[in-house]
Amino acid sequence: MVDVQIARRGVRDAHVLDAMRHVPREHFVEKSLKESAYEDLPLPIGEQQTVSQPFMVAMMIEAAKVGPGDRVLEIGTGSGYAAAVLSLIASEVYTVERYRSLAEEAQRRFTELGYANITARTGDGTLGWPEAAPFDAIVVAAGSPDVPSPLKEQLAIGGRLVIPVGDQDRRQTLVKITRTGGDSFEEEDLGAVMFVPLVGERGWREDRSSPRARPGPAKMPDLERDRIAQEPSFHAVPGLQPGAIQLLSCADKRIPATGAGMPLQYLVWRPELPSGEQAPRPRSPGISVARSSFRKRRAPKSRTAGLLGRAARPFRMRRRRSGSAVRRAPG
Repeated sequence: MVDVQIARRGVRDAHVLDAMRHVPREHFVEKSLKESAYEDLPLPIGEQQTVSQPFMVAMMIEAAKVGPGDRVLEIGTGSGYAAAVLSLIASEVYTVERYRSLAEEAQRRFTELGYANITARTGDGTLGWPEAAPFDAIVVAAGSPDVPSPLKEQLAIGGRLVIPVGDQDRRQTLVKITRTGGDSFEEEDLGAVMFVPLVGERGWREDRSSPRARPGPAKMPDLERDRIAQEPSFHAVPGLQPGAIQLLSCADKRIPATGAGMPLQYLVWRPELPSGEQAPRPRSPGISVARSSFRKRRAPKSRTAGLLGRAARPFRMRRRRSGSAVRRAPG
């Protein structure tokens, strides 16, 4: 997984790649999804949340320039997978989870697997962890309407904050904020992404409106199979039957979807392709999607072709060197 899905797609930090190789992702997903643990897919973990796809975890940690000796804050513990990866690089990891059930389950995993340098708690991630600040890096695994000021204030000088930001709660831009002085910050756009909303005092409200009292974000349009097959951007996956798989984009991203009551829970990010590679051609709706492969449905043979076989093929013209045309028999 690391060599094909992460390193080949642009992640170069040796610390990140080594940590990704050593964290057993199958321990951070539900038992029914363990067979998909090492596919580059976000997977459901409960409370309508997901564990991020491995490439996204690696890319965000690399963007935050997490290194040995750093003190790191993670917002959105989830299953604990990203915190485990961070713990193999940084000296101290603090992680905040909004849902108590997820935080307790993550802490149980940290204890069982021996990740002793992770401290987890339940709370409002938009407020950070002021008692433990300052941090060399902050990584936020949920999308916010803007950059929460408490997180910026809790950066050390030279510290980096990586966070998805956008007016729509599931369409964001990944932003990197670097603190260059007491009140000065530099901002870098890292590209478009899709994350679950960051809910809290300085993020989205429960009703998905922002704290700035502006109208709520526009609803995402319904995504039919033909549009999903043609759009090369970012998609939410409509709810499917348990175990079903749906084509997400022209990059052939797949994800299992469970249950039909959470149409926007499962998300995918289409990364930049490595230099020199071309994006696959968009697939048409006439595609049969299987768990391990894609098969194009063959058009049924016509009645004539079925009965006559090769003899039903049209004659083709071939020119001799002299320029005269002759008929060539089929085949």
